[in-house]
Amino acid sequence: MPAYRGNTHVPVGQLTRVSALYASEQSIPVPGDILSLSRKPSQRRKTMPLITLIVTLAVVGLILWAINTYLPMDGKIKQILNIVVLIVVILWLLSVFGILPSMSTMRIG
Repeated sequence: MPAYRGNTHVPVGQLTRVSALYASEQSIPVPGDILSLSRKPSQRRKTMPLITLIVTLAVVGLILWAINTYLPMDGKIKQILNIVVLIVVILWLLSVFGILPSMSTMRIG
């Protein structure tokens, strides 16, 4: 069965790397992608590129450093702020790696 990409039909066995990337973005199973064949499109996980993860952690760290360095606060308040940011980052990382369910599915109360 041919995969549909724009207005060009490409046989599935002849998918190039670019068309395979495009097909995966469109939730079309790519040959050899067993996981995507066994899951419905709504059950597939969205992945975050490693560079995005590293940049996000660096930005959070830079902002926290700037707040600790340049804003005059009591030491106790800085410590509480650091702990809260650390807990949020750890929960976010657990969610990104799939250990913790998505934050949007959690209910409070």
